[in-house]
Amino acid sequence: MEGRGSTFRNFNEERMRRRRFIRRSVKLAAIGLLLWCVWVGVRKVFWWASGVPTVRRIEVVGARMADPEEVIRRCGVVVGAQLYRLDIKEVVQRVREIPWVRDVRIRRRLPGKLVIVLEERDPVALVAAGKLFPVDREGIVLPPPKVPLDLPLITGVPEGKLKIGRKIAYPPVEQALRWISGVEEGDPGLLDEVSELRLEKDGLRAYLTDGTEVQLGGNAKADALSLRAVLQQLSREGRKARYLDLRFAGHVVARL
Repeated sequence: MEGRGSTFRNFNEERMRRRRFIRRSVKLAAIGLLLWCVWVGVRKVFWWASGVPTVRRIEVVGARMADPEEVIRRCGVVVGAQLYRLDIKEVVQRVREIPWVRDVRIRRRLPGKLVIVLEERDPVALVAAGKLFPVDREGIVLPPPKVPLDLPLITGVPEGKLKIGRKIAYPPVEQALRWISGVEEGDPGLLDEVSELRLEKDGLRAYLTDGTEVQLGGNAKADALSLRAVLQQLSREGRKARYLDLRFAGHVVARL
């Protein structure tokens, strides 16, 4: 009998705990609903007092290379448009058509400000093909920059192979960009010493800022390790190479 009484008490206690939990949850839900209703009411009162929010000003954030005036013109939004009736997806799509723009976020700020936040593409090289074209690591050709860029120069590209806003479809340039990306992962500082990447019939060739000619191998990370080791050794010995060949695994051919 005592065991049954204990079980009954435990059952009642568990049932009371569940009831308290349910009552507490209902109260919290009611408070949340009340706060939401208050927020909606305050917003409606604000709208009623100030009228339907319209676009009074457009602000562009994050434009380093892109022209803010072009962004405002391309977005298609005019001053006076209803702020909360804008087709945000369409605005984003229009701004993304600007070559320098990689991604876009749109923010609406009462009483009437539209904020366009840009994520721009980062160029990793300049390609010489009649003119100098910046390209990002994805191979997208970018318009001429507003400021000079200190980047490796890729040469040996025929004119007419590049089109602004499009991805490069020329395998030798794609190879050069893969090499740059690989070196960025292995030894980013080494790119500061690379002045030019030349596309040759026998492969990719680099020219360093000190004039050293380097015949590159097929693996960017391995090239970076070998090149860094050789340059450090030559520096310790007070010597300079005129030509280095990295095509042989585990060996570097040097011409002093």
